[in-house]
Amino acid sequence: YNIVWNSPGNSSKNSVPLGNGDMGINLWVEEEGNICFYLSKTDSWDENGRLIKIGKVKINISPNPFKNATLFTQILNLTDGTIEIKAGQGKEQVKFIVWVDANNPVVQFEAETPKTTEIIAKSEIWRTKADTIKDLVAVNRIYQEIMESEFIKPDYLLEAVELNNLE
Repeated sequence: YNIVWNSPGNSSKNSVPLGNGDMGINLWVEEEGNICFYLSKTDSWDENGRLIKIGKVKINISPNPFKNATLFTQILNLTDGTIEIKAGQGKEQVKFIVWVDANNPVVQFEAETPKTTEIIAKSEIWRTKADTIKDLVAVNRIYQEIMESEFIKPDYLLEAVELNNLE
């Protein structure tokens, strides 16, 4: 049975899981005009041996097809491993399909819109400053004393470098 939602969510608590065994996403739709998902990878271990999410991707769609949509459906298609999102009806209906490539660590995003639409995808990193695990919820009290001294280092996005002028 496919899983169907009839309204957008408002946070990751309303997310739908999808993946290929190596890479995964938790996707949700926001009424503000965004399709969001967290990225995970089976080898995204941090410096303290914790398996963590890589970050968040926010896809903004303008004009917003979800606000006051007369019809909204989000379907997790279990047979083909896709999430299908539809908003509106008839000639005004928009359709988005999202899936994780079965053979590559790639998230695919497909859009069908009846009129010119601006779609902007942005990545958001999570760990922006150094911190200690002490400030996070301790999972196991036995290790709490050890974990209080462990540091979380911030993540960085590298700038693209033009290779034409390098010697």
